[in-house]
Amino acid sequence: MKKKTVNNFKLFMYEPFELLSEKEVMQIKENYDDPEKGYMIPHMPMQVHEVLIYHKVIVDPGITGSGKESTWVSEKDWVYAAQVFCNEPIADNETWKLHIDGIDTLADIYWNGKRIAQNEDVFLPIEADISEIVNNANFLIIHVHSSHNKLKQIEIPDRYLGKEMPKQAMLRVFFRGYDDYLGYPPYLTRVGVYDDIWLEHGEQGIHFVDISVQTLRKIGAESLDIKESVLGRVCVNTEFLSDLAAECNLFLSCGLYDDNKCIASREISVKSLNAEIILEVENPKLWNVIHKGAPFLYQLKITLKSGEGMIDEVRKKIGFRCLEKKGDMDFVINGLPLKLWGANMAPLDNKTGCYQKERAEKIVKMAVEGNMNCLRIWGGGDRLPDSFYDMCDEAGILLWQDFFHDYSMYPEEARFRELCRKEAEYQVRRLRHHPSVLLWCGSNESIMCRDFSNPGQECIGYGIYEEDYRQICKKWDPQRYYHLSSPSGGSYANDPLEGDTHSYTSTWFVPGGEYPVFLTENMRSFPPAYHSMERMVGKEKLWPPFYTGQMIKGNIFPWPETWRPFTSADSWKKISEVEQFYDGNDPESMIYRFQGSVGRYMTKCVGRYRRGRKYEERKDNIRRCKGHLWWKINTSAPHIYSGLLDYYMEPSLPYFALKRAYQPFQLFFSIDDYIGLWAVNDTIKEIRGNVFIKLFNIKKNYPIAFTKTSFSVMPDQSLFIMDLNQFQQFPMNESILYAVAVDEGGNVLTEIIDFADIERHMEFPDCKLSLSWENEVLVIETDSFARNIVLQAEAEGDYFGWEFSDNYFDLLPGEIKKVKIKGNHKMGRIHAKAYYSTQETVTILEPFT
Repeated sequence: MKKKTVNNFKLFMYEPFELLSEKEVMQIKENYDDPEKGYMIPHMPMQVHEVLIYHKVIVDPGITGSGKESTWVSEKDWVYAAQVFCNEPIADNETWKLHIDGIDTLADIYWNGKRIAQNEDVFLPIEADISEIVNNANFLIIHVHSSHNKLKQIEIPDRYLGKEMPKQAMLRVFFRGYDDYLGYPPYLTRVGVYDDIWLEHGEQGIHFVDISVQTLRKIGAESLDIKESVLGRVCVNTEFLSDLAAECNLFLSCGLYDDNKCIASREISVKSLNAEIILEVENPKLWNVIHKGAPFLYQLKITLKSGEGMIDEVRKKIGFRCLEKKGDMDFVINGLPLKLWGANMAPLDNKTGCYQKERAEKIVKMAVEGNMNCLRIWGGGDRLPDSFYDMCDEAGILLWQDFFHDYSMYPEEARFRELCRKEAEYQVRRLRHHPSVLLWCGSNESIMCRDFSNPGQECIGYGIYEEDYRQICKKWDPQRYYHLSSPSGGSYANDPLEGDTHSYTSTWFVPGGEYPVFLTENMRSFPPAYHSMERMVGKEKLWPPFYTGQMIKGNIFPWPETWRPFTSADSWKKISEVEQFYDGNDPESMIYRFQGSVGRYMTKCVGRYRRGRKYEERKDNIRRCKGHLWWKINTSAPHIYSGLLDYYMEPSLPYFALKRAYQPFQLFFSIDDYIGLWAVNDTIKEIRGNVFIKLFNIKKNYPIAFTKTSFSVMPDQSLFIMDLNQFQQFPMNESILYAVAVDEGGNVLTEIIDFADIERHMEFPDCKLSLSWENEVLVIETDSFARNIVLQAEAEGDYFGWEFSDNYFDLLPGEIKKVKIKGNHKMGRIHAKAYYSTQETVTILEPFT
């Protein structure tokens, strides 16, 4: 099999129309060679907005934060045209296919003037046989129609009127391209080709339909014994470009390799257009999720041979693991209990569907460094390429995989359901060999939206999730758990007491929300860091003249009016407990007020979820909550909402707060009628040691009470260590709670700092920090309690692209903090300052030899 990537495209704008006539095709060919007409596309894939930005026809919405200046783009038709030369002789018995891996969305495809395919689904690739019409010199046209023009023509059936079903739900388009939920108000509708275009040709070329990987207990085994009771099975399904394959004395072989050592192999003679090989491995090395073991991967090599030698070869990495659902959202991996801590992943950039490898790599890297073991591929997002799943396989990250439905009901007409079924089958068969895929989920909030907008009525589209997707998953991937919709599982869709829940408890009262079973979404909105806000909003708009920062009668919005164009979905209602913090009287203090309150909220709620029970149940062996996924890890546009990383990929205070709360072994204080100290162990080993607890007085600048005790925490255990009743009463607004756990060798395992009062009541000291270097590690100390030490670095005024192993942390005098500094810069100035201090300390970062 041979592949040829198609490039050399030119883009033309047209008024919306239907099919091209022969005359119009000829006109496009003539215009292709005219340098005064159309726009040459520098590389493919590239969507229309990107091409127009490149040619400076429109301003990059990523700079302005608005889609207003480019709304006209999606109201036009666009034509991609390319000359395609086949420089080798074209044999009569060759099969030629054109592959277009992704178009957004409605399009007709022409090859040498003949309409060969149409596209009506953004999530499906196109494959067209061009064997009969391919020449040495060819002309490809992709006519992308305006989806907005199509929406104007749609008439919603009477039975759907009054339901939660916007017009874009009637088409299989990128749902969030028609509103400002992810940013770019009023909307930014993507247009054009977002994935590769290539030709495939050959006499018998091999092509994968799918690969399935199973890890099975042997029949009769009562429990999972890694040494004796595991069987690994690989099933490879292939098809060939030509049905002449059976006449050509072909052989298909599969080999499974551990490094360069083959541990299983098989070869078969090809007798038909399709072939299947099954390999079985006794007691394979198992793939494990991060913090539970190594994500071990084997190399799978599939080769097509003839009497003359090798014709084609494909390699894939696969992993074996036993992943079971034992109870309500209660998972076990390779016999080990599994609690899921992580975040949702939104589109990489709302202005393009083209895969941005560097952004994806940064997100996965920050997830791993943030102690996450799970990402949710959100139903309102993008179809991601195989390479993303390969990356998560290698990182040991599990993926909660939604099918592509967002907050809406969906039509039930046969053609629409058929498209959805094709999407689901394509996704499942393409991805089911990846060990990182945790489960399949039918939709995002498609049942919950019925509960909100039409309670007690029919959920339009329910059959897609309950019947179609369930059957497809059962047929093609029966081992994986299928979840109907997120959220679902209880007496109503968002019931926190069963299944999963989306926790928006800042705006809704939800019974049982304190100790839910599983949170697939939890959020509070906050602005990004100052340097990102300045870049996004503009320095002059960060703090308008005469703005006071007060929420008073007639002004219910918690931030300046100039920030509102960068917000959406009533995000101002979804803030955390900012009233517990001092009012903001400038941009820096306003940003801290929001980020600090979200960080404190995270510490409290994630600690509660991870311990899984109340103080009154401290002696019970209960962990009610099986997982927590923050909404969201990344931000898809210059936007104020809840992304742990902003649009410029800069981490926020809440990112570091969640990173600390997600540590596999961590301490938490519960502060209510009593103060309790807890330890949570999500590692695979028993952890033993001693814990030292101080009650530190910030006015006296020394501990006023101290205690210690030993502990032993088993894997998957939430242990109540002790209460602090012996401290009796103490001044809340002067006191800091500090606990550090050390192992039996005296090595620090983890520490926690908390306080019993709200921050607004506390007066923190004007501390002075000292900085020093131990090789490439920054060492920070303080003379008095430092609340929220912020590390900033800049190289010739560039504050972006720095990476800190920790940031936005508290520090007690006598304690030492060590921070690794990485990122895009090798030299620069490091600024360190506690938020409530007037004193900033600066040091120089230089290359270490």
